[in-house]
Amino acid sequence: MDAPVSGGGGAAAEPRLLVMAGGQEADLARCRPIFDTFADPVIHLGPLVSGQRAKLLNNFVFTAQVALALDTFTLADGLGIDRAAVAQVLAHGTGGSRAAVSSPRPGSAPTDSATPCPCSARTWASCSTSPTRPAHRGPRSSRT
Repeated sequence: MDAPVSGGGGAAAEPRLLVMAGGQEADLARCRPIFDTFADPVIHLGPLVSGQRAKLLNNFVFTAQVALALDTFTLADGLGIDRAAVAQVLAHGTGGSRAAVSSPRPGSAPTDSATPCPCSARTWASCSTSPTRPAHRGPRSSRT
């Protein structure tokens, strides 16, 4: 059984993580009581490795959305529009996504100490680089 998750720590506590399960139905039935303690929904995607493949697809879309959100904020800068105002538009408009709302923005970095910094698995609160720089990509990047 492979069963990667999506949703983060807050979702696990509620419990509303997404479980993307790959494997045989009988194995999923045995695991479901455990999954139900931290996840809703649990989606069976097919044979073994299907869950991992779905997780890769999910991460691919999220990463593309983060890149687009960062480009959108850069364009907003060029147009003279405040990034925080654009973030509000994306949080409430049809063009919004979780990636757009959580992407780093100069002057409006997340204050939630649990929010992951995109430069690594660390959180914004523990990131040693400045999330207020427009080109913030963390310590692995040569862009500053």
